[in-house]
Amino acid sequence: MTTLGQSGKNPVIPLVSEYNAGEVATTELFRSWQHAGNNVKRKHDMIVLADEQEPEHVLRVIKEFDQVTGNSALNLDTGTLRANFFVKCLQGSARDKWNVIRAARPGAAVADFDACINSFIAKFVEDTDLADQTRYLQTATKPFKLDCKTLWSRLEYINTLMAKFPGANNANPFDAPALKMMFYNMMLPQWKDKFADSAHDITVIGSVQMVRFFARQEKNYNARQQGSRGRGGRGFSRGRSGRGHGRSGRSSGYRRTYGQDDGPRAGYYPPSQRFRRGGWSRAPTWTYNRSPPREYQRGQPDGQQRNNTTPVRNFAGRFGRGGYASSPRGRGRGRGYSPRRDNFVADGDVREDDVYHVEEQSSEVPAAAAMPPPEEQEEMYYQEEPHYFDSMTGGYDDYDESYGYGGDY
Repeated sequence: MTTLGQSGKNPVIPLVSEYNAGEVATTELFRSWQHAGNNVKRKHDMIVLADEQEPEHVLRVIKEFDQVTGNSALNLDTGTLRANFFVKCLQGSARDKWNVIRAARPGAAVADFDACINSFIAKFVEDTDLADQTRYLQTATKPFKLDCKTLWSRLEYINTLMAKFPGANNANPFDAPALKMMFYNMMLPQWKDKFADSAHDITVIGSVQMVRFFARQEKNYNARQQGSRGRGGRGFSRGRSGRGHGRSGRSSGYRRTYGQDDGPRAGYYPPSQRFRRGGWSRAPTWTYNRSPPREYQRGQPDGQQRNNTTPVRNFAGRFGRGGYASSPRGRGRGRGYSPRRDNFVADGDVREDDVYHVEEQSSEVPAAAAMPPPEEQEEMYYQEEPHYFDSMTGGYDDYDESYGYGGDY
């Protein structure tokens, strides 16, 4: 949608101001006079117009000067007083222009001063700017930089400045219903649909209530946009990279909550580590192509190390990589054993509902590291079995008639 007026020009006063009002210089206007036998002293701070500045700033200086000319302020009741005080608000080329205009009409009446002000405004605002500014406001949409409440205040302020345009005759060009309709037309289509669904009537609703309604729509819209951008705020859209949707997902803006009894994550346990009657059980995992733990390497005959293709029984750490159980030892696998007491189930065996994680043998293993023939596996099994049961039962070293020395218990 274009921001140009009927003549193809940019607006005189845009919705988003192009200058910083906080950096404008100010001056102090002071007057002392007699009223009913009393000496009255008053002073006011005024902004200064220097050199060639934006038309908005010119109109703002004139508007604020009108507010200090009344009886409740400086009581500037003649054209001469107003001209003498107004020139104090001008600097540089702006003062030069004013002096030329005032010299051409040096009347002492208030009407003479007003005529000089209109001629001074014509130096910055053209005759066609009123129509251009009106067209701009009627076709503009809500700027992203302005929230709904700020936009409404901005429209009211621009309406008062437009009263100083040539041809406006010091009257606001938009009445209250027109200003309210202009604000409504600037809203997003989905917000206006919500307004229609809420059974509100644009001709009946007050401006304050309408601004509050659209401010709530804007707040909800911003919350959804924040959630859809990633790890920002809470939202309702899909997370980044499509990881989950709704209120969940890696980047949806929501974080999973845990219990607070023993740290921020103490309330969550993987399925294989949840409490059972026998205590805290840990599901064993079978790991291939990984160096065995040191206690398995020690005790091998003649310092022989275990073949790296032989399954090694491990126990999953409390938090595994990617949500799976992983080895407590190895190259960055998991976080190690849980700090809780390591109890097995009462019968000393693994229950059927325990979770197993099998890592497949890597295809990059050379042929020399393939599984040995069955007879070698059997030999290795009987060499290692006593060490495994020593760690479980405390060690048995007697002879059994059925199984022989060091048999299966």
